[in-house]
Amino acid sequence: MPHLSSLSYQDEFAGAVYTGYLPMPHALARPARYPAKLLPERAPVMPKIHRPHVIAIGALAQQQRHALRAARFALSSSLSLAEGYLLLRQKLALSASPRPLIVLVDLTASEPDTPEWTAALLIAALARQMRRDELRTAWLIGIAPAATTAFEAEAQVAGFHHIVTAPLNEEDLTTLQELVAHVAPIPHVETSPEVMIAVEAYQRTAQRVIDAILAVSLPLWTSDDVQAILSWLTRYPSANGGERLRQPNAQIRQGLRRLGGPHAAYERLAAMAAQWQERYPLYGAILDRFLAGYERREIVKQFVDEGFYEDSRIYACIKQLPERIAAELRLEQVTSHDPENDRR
Repeated sequence: MPHLSSLSYQDEFAGAVYTGYLPMPHALARPARYPAKLLPERAPVMPKIHRPHVIAIGALAQQQRHALRAARFALSSSLSLAEGYLLLRQKLALSASPRPLIVLVDLTASEPDTPEWTAALLIAALARQMRRDELRTAWLIGIAPAATTAFEAEAQVAGFHHIVTAPLNEEDLTTLQELVAHVAPIPHVETSPEVMIAVEAYQRTAQRVIDAILAVSLPLWTSDDVQAILSWLTRYPSANGGERLRQPNAQIRQGLRRLGGPHAAYERLAAMAAQWQERYPLYGAILDRFLAGYERREIVKQFVDEGFYEDSRIYACIKQLPERIAAELRLEQVTSHDPENDRR
């Protein structure tokens, strides 16, 4: 296999600088059009239950959006690497249903306020979490402005499965369709142990950089944030006691983006209600009823009629529900950004 130019980077955790010549398979050293080269032998087929989905991170021309939709892909997108990372963490969570998914990332994308966060770092962190069985796998596809060894070398160590050159053509779309019909392999599953030393160091550093950026850039969840989202997704009372907004305001839009969108937010709350059935059964039951479409008075009446609780207890729990949810989300934020996680 040919060798590409070296990549140097520092792994602060290990206290070393790695410089390595990364071997690039022939299928990735050119604009590969052969999905069979990318699929492991006897690659498991993805059940045809859900429509194939592309999540595009970074800039994607309108013409290419139309081409993906014409190829029968559902399409979600985020210009921001940070929002895209949070969205993918939700979509690929082990608790989520497995779906045919392609992550299509613009290799030139970066965060304006944090230029050290690049597309390669995003994929390196996700690939590491997939290798550690913390996320489901998805096809990690980079889209580059030109086929260059510099892009491909960095993509190889980051964990991309495949690189295509913009703009997408018919062969690219056919490749994506054939790939998404199969379960994506774990990134670097066939990488040699020698190269994996450099890969692991790079991916570990990528995770630490992203965690550090998110720790200072994302505010902690508040009960007001959660109440705004609850009042939009369900019939939970709004903070001002007025009618439901016709359009989400800035606070609601930001909260929904942090949870991966309205559908992902609803699923996250439903999962929380299920988890609470043993720990906080009353809160779990109340949240479950709000998600089912009931309003506050109906929920109180149901519990009182069952004879287990007084109405004052139910009203108090309903009032405390946003803070209970916010506490759970804050715990997730602190846990996901804990440097001790990198020592496992």
